[in-house]
Amino acid sequence: MKTAKLLLVLSIVSVFCTGCLSTAFREGKGAAMGASGIDVQLQGSPNLEEYSNFEVGSFIDGMLNKTPGKLLKIMPGLVKSEMANYTIPMNRGGKTVVITGVVIHYDVASDAISTVFGPFEEAVVRVMLTDKATSRIIGTANCIGRSNANTNKGLEQKARGVGKAIVKWIGKHRKIQKIEDK
Repeated sequence: MKTAKLLLVLSIVSVFCTGCLSTAFREGKGAAMGASGIDVQLQGSPNLEEYSNFEVGSFIDGMLNKTPGKLLKIMPGLVKSEMANYTIPMNRGGKTVVITGVVIHYDVASDAISTVFGPFEEAVVRVMLTDKATSRIIGTANCIGRSNANTNKGLEQKARGVGKAIVKWIGKHRKIQKIEDK
């Protein structure tokens, strides 16, 4: 009888604590990893091996002035910062790709949804890779910066997530490596 009661109590506690554990795990992962980056290629399959330089251009609002101006200002620098963690050549001469983007969706966590599921924020940026010499767009992708933890929400984290997505996309068309010692 005591064993049955103990099992019942343990079962109830494990059911209620599962949510707590998953939240703790999500928040810990969010603090350690930051926002995630997801890329979805839309057009072109660029051969980026032939380019010896990558430049980050401007990012503009494509949502009728609903994108926070601060996001547009900080995104180029944070994208460069993410790219600097990899062997992507920047600030060099030679054949150059310019990376630009248009924010096509921006979402912040709502209190109601955050209470039930945890915070969910994202910025979706239509990113274009343009050959600098010819002004020809050689590839287009939607790059998404997404945060789903209180520890990694906000403008900066979404911009870093977009940078991660751009790096992933470049890595699909050019051999790159993460620089371990920074």
